[in-house]
Amino acid sequence: MEKRLELYRQIQEKKPRATAPKRIPLTFVKGSRFEELLRPYLAAGLRKGVPSLFQNLRPLYNDPEKAALVEQMLLTFIKDLEENGYASGSLDGSAEMETPTTVLWVYHFLAQHYDRLGNTPKAHLYIDRAIQHTPTLIELLMTKAKIFKHAGNPEEAAHYMEQAQQLDTADRYINSKCAKYMLRAGMITEAEQMCGKFTREGVNPTQNLNEMQCMWFETECAKAYRKLNKIGESLKKCHEVDRHFTGIIEDQFDFHTYCVRKMTLCSYIGLLRLEDILRRHRFYYRAARLAIKVRCAFPVT
Repeated sequence: MEKRLELYRQIQEKKPRATAPKRIPLTFVKGSRFEELLRPYLAAGLRKGVPSLFQNLRPLYNDPEKAALVEQMLLTFIKDLEENGYASGSLDGSAEMETPTTVLWVYHFLAQHYDRLGNTPKAHLYIDRAIQHTPTLIELLMTKAKIFKHAGNPEEAAHYMEQAQQLDTADRYINSKCAKYMLRAGMITEAEQMCGKFTREGVNPTQNLNEMQCMWFETECAKAYRKLNKIGESLKKCHEVDRHFTGIIEDQFDFHTYCVRKMTLCSYIGLLRLEDILRRHRFYYRAARLAIKVRCAFPVT
């Protein structure tokens, strides 16, 4: 282990701004050495306000002992900042003063931490503190929506995700997430209208999404229709996904003569190999699996 630590220490010296050499050792060290390496890594991420900090440390939660140490350290951070103030409190014991946003990201991390552990009340407690601190931060509302989703409340999850989307209507990612949450809450019409904000103007959003082969949307629609016992609509969406893959297979014929003529043989062989395993793609698998479930649960006579 010491040799591995020395290797990552040398990499850190050569690449001081890289985060991977600082994060990877946390996965194999334990005890006091783990705490020693975790504190500066957490402090740096919380000071910078890195939204993905929790996702970077998520593999550590496979070890309950490490998860407990992370929680203990974060609660100590909160206690120091709330009791001593930003000017006199420091996450890593240095003379550096903390900014008011540091406690915000500590709250945010703790909310995700307790959500990962399944402690929904505490997750809501800390995410509400974070939202009270900065109500206009999109990541906080998205995290609150995720907490509701994990708690089995898709309606509230869709509500808060829509609030997050309203704070940045030009963000396509949040728009897509909001549409997915709406579909899982059974709000199919609202989800289509949400996606319509980024589809071609003057064209029905559902038709345009079908033309663009937006298969995740069609699969989620099929799941939503299944929950509403609209069997025909659910199977229709599954068959639309199947038609996309059939179209992709048929489109390959245009390339047979072209690739031989242009001598792009490596790419041509790659295309042929892709077509051989095309229906192993996760989008096709999900749609086919759902169609089978619908057929088995509601047999067509």
